[in-house]
Amino acid sequence: MTGQLLISQVFRNQKISWHEAFHAAFIAGTTLYVGVIGGFLHLPINYRSTYLLLLAAPLLIYLSSPTRRQQFQIELSTGLNQAQTILEKIPFWALTASLVVGGFIATFAFLPSVMHDDYTYHLALWTQLEFKHQYHFDASIQRWSVAPFTLDSLHGFLSLIA
Repeated sequence: MTGQLLISQVFRNQKISWHEAFHAAFIAGTTLYVGVIGGFLHLPINYRSTYLLLLAAPLLIYLSSPTRRQQFQIELSTGLNQAQTILEKIPFWALTASLVVGGFIATFAFLPSVMHDDYTYHLALWTQLEFKHQYHFDASIQRWSVAPFTLDSLHGFLSLIA
């Protein structure tokens, strides 16, 4: 949604296809979040509430218009009804099994790693954010602490709000 708000401002007077708008919005939103998160890492403001507010801000801005709020309510209601219809057709055992398997896979799949020492770095990143509310770039303790960390910062941010 953040990217959508950015792209709608950039391409105000132009018509672009939905897939071009989607790709541009995805890249713009992700880039903005990575930049903000990267800046936040240096400051002692890394709290779960900070990031939840950061994620909620685009939705709150979007819903500030009464017209958009009404349209959003209609689309949300329609989407929830469709989701309920689909979920009612899925057997409970299949839904439960898929959630358990998906959760098990996600436990290991979302920890970005290449080598064994990456685990130390990735676990240290979000634990420092959780307990010290700031990431300490100390290369004497962990040489990976000064590596390019776009995915690492996203992983730390998601781990903090999880």
